Amino acid sequence: MTAWQFGSMQMFGYDLIVADPPWDFENYSDAGTAKGADPHYQVMSLDAIKALRVGELAARDCLLLMWTCGWTIATGQAQQVAAAWGFRPLTEIVWRKTTTSGKVRMGTGYRVRTCHEPILLCVTGNPTHEPFLSCFDGIARQHSRKPEEFYRMVDACCPNLQGRADLFSRKSRPGYDGWGHQTGKFDDEGNEAPPPP
Repeated sequence: MTAWQFGSMQMFGYDLIVADPPWDFENYSDAGTAKGADPHYQVMSLDAIKALRVGELAARDCLLLMWTCGWTIATGQAQQVAAAWGFRPLTEIVWRKTTTSGKVRMGTGYRVRTCHEPILLCVTGNPTHEPFLSCFDGIARQHSRKPEEFYRMVDACCPNLQGRADLFSRKSRPGYDGWGHQTGKFDDEGNEAPPPP
């Protein structure tokens, strides 16, 4: 058994887990790497992500909201991770990325230019929460920074889920225990910082 991976986080102490795994996308060439995740944070292999003991953070009834990419769902990798962590994937939520002016934010991609990011909704046991909308708009800012609109939606839909973990978080949040190499990275910036040019 490996040593506990999550520092001061409480084993089996969380009714809600938000996770943003650092997926390793295989580019066609090195030229595409500059626009990917690699320059912004350390990515992990699929096996390394699956080996995280996330299931040992979960209470008996726990909701997992796992940030994914279209290709991880299409290839089944996101579902593999959920299963390795002890969760059942049930459905997905989609973040439609927008600019501060409300226009759709156009992203990169080889066959599809991505304007959205999926979140795989998974459970262990039977956590209770209000129904989520399947799609929401949120302002896209720095690379991989998640929108404030997401956390407002989660808080509104999960008022009774008390223990809250935010894995690979980049901003400290009241009521959430954050973990990851970049936890607190955006703490000194406003919630509505404009996206990069």
